[in-house]
Amino acid sequence: MKNVKGFTLVEMMVVIGITAIVSAVAIPNYLSYAAGSRLRSATQELFSNVKKSQMNAIRYRNIKNHVPPQNTMWCIEFSPTGYQVINCGRDNGRCAAPSTTDDVSDTIELSQSYPGVTFKQDYSPERIVFYPDGTIDGDDNQQTPFNRIYSLKDSKGDELELKFTGAGAVRIKRPQDP
Repeated sequence: MKNVKGFTLVEMMVVIGITAIVSAVAIPNYLSYAAGSRLRSATQELFSNVKKSQMNAIRYRNIKNHVPPQNTMWCIEFSPTGYQVINCGRDNGRCAAPSTTDDVSDTIELSQSYPGVTFKQDYSPERIVFYPDGTIDGDDNQQTPFNRIYSLKDSKGDELELKFTGAGAVRIKRPQDP
């Protein structure tokens, strides 16, 4: 008998079948993992920008001779699709509304940076203001203590939240966490 080298048709079909089964299981798991990864990254970047704004507000608090004059008010302004990090301190301490003197430090569009990640609701009329002492406040009602939660969600419906308190604490949490 001849010594024939190669694979039989049955062996090739078995390998293709096994590959198809593994792919059918692996691809949905990978897509789910990728969506969760984008959600975690978007939430972490928002958290980092919040802490950066808070630290800048504290850092620049007593700089009077800086050119141009630096004040210490920083804020995060939300839009329906993202947010901006703004140095609004050159507006005589007014951060409650957009101004021509606002200096936009960073703009994040979630749909471009993190496809499939959105805000749970429209936070666009809001600004979070960071003061020189490290405290946080909103722009809508300074009479009540600032305690807010801003939620991001991915295409699967999973959510992560940033919880803010007026004392300056910010933390990332899942919706079911206390």
